[in-house]
Amino acid sequence: MVTAIVTWALIGLSAALQVLYIIMYRKRSHTDHELLARVDHKMDALNARTDELSAKTDALNAKTDMLHTKTDILHEKVDVLQARHTDRQTGILPHKKDLMATLTHKMETVAQICAENNKNLSRFKNSCQGKTVVLCGAGGTLNFYDPIKGAVHFGISRAFLQDKLRFDYLYMGDWRGIDHIQDELCAYKGNNCVKFFFNGSPTDPTSIIPESYIIECGGTRVYTNAVLYDTFEEVYTNSRFALDPSTMPVGNFGNSALPSMQLILYMNPRKIYIVGVDYRGQHFHKGGRTDDQERMVSQEGEDGWNRDGEMESVLFSHWVRLKEFASVHYPDTEIISLNPLGLKGLFTDEYTGKFLEATRQEGWTGGWVSAAE
Repeated sequence: MVTAIVTWALIGLSAALQVLYIIMYRKRSHTDHELLARVDHKMDALNARTDELSAKTDALNAKTDMLHTKTDILHEKVDVLQARHTDRQTGILPHKKDLMATLTHKMETVAQICAENNKNLSRFKNSCQGKTVVLCGAGGTLNFYDPIKGAVHFGISRAFLQDKLRFDYLYMGDWRGIDHIQDELCAYKGNNCVKFFFNGSPTDPTSIIPESYIIECGGTRVYTNAVLYDTFEEVYTNSRFALDPSTMPVGNFGNSALPSMQLILYMNPRKIYIVGVDYRGQHFHKGGRTDDQERMVSQEGEDGWNRDGEMESVLFSHWVRLKEFASVHYPDTEIISLNPLGLKGLFTDEYTGKFLEATRQEGWTGGWVSAAE
């Protein structure tokens, strides 16, 4: 009996355990499903977050690449700036120092020029007031000029070789124009003639008149702005007219007639005749040169005057400016071109009978006609 009770008890316990097992298994299975669902949900959220972070990482990597590119560009610019700075240190700054040294030297030169011109020229201011002055170039038309009684005569270069004229003043522009007649010039007396010698260009030693020769001739040095420039082209284009040649460099303009006109205007005459400043043909006198040499020099002069066949050459434009300069500062001074060729039509033109007769002769082109050679 006891055994049966125990057996049934064990059977009941076993059944109860089975029921409990089934209940516990079902509860555990339900719990695992919930847990798995939660895990899956969190994994999905984590994957989404991971994808979001990956996208942001990709964006950051793109920005980083862009920053690297910009950094490389900045490095290149820094290298360029450093190179420029090096250039300034090694080239530009020394150039500026050289420029300052050049400007300082030129300022000192101008001061010296002004002091010398003041010493040499101040006594000539207004010295021809009320008088007639004749500026005589060495062109072929000088042969057709008969001296005006009572006029003051200024000669340029070899014009003093014209025997019928006695000059009061002579102007010599550079050594190349007088080296072949230096003995005659030094011996020339004229009418107690004052001999002005302009400085040549320091860039062209062949143009500089030796100081020893000026002393030998008892001449007077006149400084022009040619000493301030490095090339003839700069002198030719940058010259300015000097209102008071005793206090500033005389404008050079690459020839002798224009500087001479500045000095004549400074002497303040009533009337100025321009004779033999032809810019055409040959000189009235060969002055020791051969025919071929004289023709070559004359051709060079014409080429410089009629550049490209146009009357409005640089030199002619300087004469136009001279006319304007004189009309402003010396309005009471009358300027007359006598028998003009190159200057025809610029000032008041007058002609002599000898000139008109000669121009009617076939073949005359402005060459020398004087028997004196």
